[in-house]
Amino acid sequence: MTRIAVVAGALLGVLSRVEETTDGLSLGVSANATWLGVAFAAGVLQRQAPPLRGAAAGALALATANLAYYAWIAATEPGVALASVAGSPLSWLALGIGGGAVFGAAGRVWTQAVGITRVLAGLPLAGVCIAEGIPAVLGGPATDGVALVVGAALPVASGRGTRERALGAALSAGVIAVALSGRLESLMP
Repeated sequence: MTRIAVVAGALLGVLSRVEETTDGLSLGVSANATWLGVAFAAGVLQRQAPPLRGAAAGALALATANLAYYAWIAATEPGVALASVAGSPLSWLALGIGGGAVFGAAGRVWTQAVGITRVLAGLPLAGVCIAEGIPAVLGGPATDGVALVVGAALPVASGRGTRERALGAALSAGVIAVALSGRLESLMP
């Protein structure tokens, strides 16, 4: 499973930079929700391991993604100062390790949890997806709508019974309301 986290991270880092530098290419790979979704998925793949292994897998995936992103720039864009592209590589590495650990642990917990715990474990990823998807509602790109739908659906789909799905729907509605107010934007890098 560690190899999958490394390969997924490397592909994410390279494809993010390719997307940013290719006119007309917009797949959403560079989105925060995609990066944190990869960390969540790395945790999900740690199904039988303790949550700490999920955290480690998520951190590894995003650390690798950041290293691949900046290595790709160094290899294909000679003369470009790395810090001038997206900010300090060390800052992004630290954010990747921290965010990867949180989202990886959430993904791992989500796989084995039941009831309200499962709904709550999916909420961090749902929140990021919703925050990035809100521009579709506000007249932004329609492609952002995919993130919004995924984010709103995740807590609902995570529930196994009517009560849990209702809680998921209420949490999604709450996050959407907060996102529409603009208060989540300050949390997004």
